Amino acid sequence: MNKEKKSDGQFPTGTFYWSKIPATQIWTFHLFNVTNPDEVLYNGATPAMLEIGPYTYAETEFKDFIEFRNNDKEIYYMNNKTWVFDPTRSCDTCYQNDSVQFGNTAYMSTVFMQLYNPAGPVVGLGMDILAMLLGEQPIRTVSAAGTLFDGYNDPLITLINSPLTKTLLAILGNPIQLPQVPMGGFFPQYSHTCDGNYTIRTGKDNTDYTGQITSWNGMTHLPWWKDQTIADVRGSCDGTIQKPGIQKKDSVVQFQSFLCRKYNLHYHESKTVNSIPTYGFKIEDDSYDAIKMPGYRYDNVEKVNYFPNWPCGPNHTRTDNGNCAQIDCNQYDNFCNACCDGAHVNGTYVMPQGMVPAQCIPGQNIPLPFGAILSAPHFYGAPEVVTDAMIGIRPIEGKHNPGTFYINPTTGSTIGGTFRMMLSIPVFKSLSWTTMSNVPNALLPAFALEIGVVMKDYAVNYIYFNTVTLPNIILGVGIGLTAVSLIAVLIWGFCYFRTKRNQKPFVLQQHRTEPTWSLAE
Repeated sequence: MNKEKKSDGQFPTGTFYWSKIPATQIWTFHLFNVTNPDEVLYNGATPAMLEIGPYTYAETEFKDFIEFRNNDKEIYYMNNKTWVFDPTRSCDTCYQNDSVQFGNTAYMSTVFMQLYNPAGPVVGLGMDILAMLLGEQPIRTVSAAGTLFDGYNDPLITLINSPLTKTLLAILGNPIQLPQVPMGGFFPQYSHTCDGNYTIRTGKDNTDYTGQITSWNGMTHLPWWKDQTIADVRGSCDGTIQKPGIQKKDSVVQFQSFLCRKYNLHYHESKTVNSIPTYGFKIEDDSYDAIKMPGYRYDNVEKVNYFPNWPCGPNHTRTDNGNCAQIDCNQYDNFCNACCDGAHVNGTYVMPQGMVPAQCIPGQNIPLPFGAILSAPHFYGAPEVVTDAMIGIRPIEGKHNPGTFYINPTTGSTIGGTFRMMLSIPVFKSLSWTTMSNVPNALLPAFALEIGVVMKDYAVNYIYFNTVTLPNIILGVGIGLTAVSLIAVLIWGFCYFRTKRNQKPFVLQQHRTEPTWSLAE
């Protein structure tokens, strides 16, 4: 079903449904509440995480500023999105003003600002004193809505964004680069906005290219990934439409703009969704494996060993046996070689499988100002040393895997599906920051998200008619015409041979009678 427009400029039904997506995406959040914040902050205790929720939002979207380009082979558009809290799908005791204790993104933005662009000890000391005067610390209490789409006002962010601060820094020659943070939270002011502009292929020249992205926000490659194959968004789709006639042997690549990265999917199962036949394409379980895909490796500019017993255990020591020049300690397979220092590589520590960095503010070409980790919920797919490092983290097969999308093979339309992820905030012991001088080295899960798709009835009926009813009608008509033709042939044959059979005795009787008449004469 390639994207097109009519001669009068109107969209045919399929293209109209693509532009005004006839579905609601259900964003279900489970928030992680740190139940022992004082013990963590002052005694270095292991964080105890309590999963609360679900807090559910209904997301709707439509494409705007649609412009056909390149002889109608491409479409340019912007994707407008809106989230509305849905109490009917949330837990009975879940309210937007619920208090949650989690990793403080405003404070950690300041910490990572100093790590990314060190401004010297005097400025660092001033920032530490300022943070204490403002009451900032690595863990803080925020409302559930403030954590998510509403955002929250933070004194440090307010000060950073104030004209006074910008004027003062300009006078001083801008010794530090301020983080671009409008508010605290993970999706602040994201609702009622767009996730940038897209250019995709219509499939006019080749239906196999239908829905494939050629650029996002004017980029063909995402600047924050180290590997060009990983960074290249071309050929991926946004998850709503793939090529028509998709087959089980095909692979699907989806781009998730709010995470600023793409995912690989492969055929998993055949399933009927809303009475419509689909192929289930499963997101690869190793989508967060930066060991397998080093281009997704977390930079770890803080140089912290969050999991000291990974991957070699507690007794590994580095020993030069004289042959170490031949060993590449950058390779994971060599981490535990006697010549190598475990996960300590190039002056920092490599993170285990099951986690990759979050690199941008959701849906924008703006670097995330604080360190953050993307993973499957509860670090599904990570080694046990990761899940055992936190209280309350228990990955479950079938519940926390990355998810599956169900695609109608005829049209390439996504009929249903599930996408799952989790975001965590690193906190670590640092003598440069007074309120971080006693905290443990830990990753604090902030929220786990599951996205589901609920299609509108009229869209289901449209796709069902075109993929099930209409083919059945055509098949029925074909079978009917074949049956009628066969019956007609049988009737003609019956009549033909009956006529032949009746003609043969008459000829014989006539042949026998004529001699009798001849003798009588």
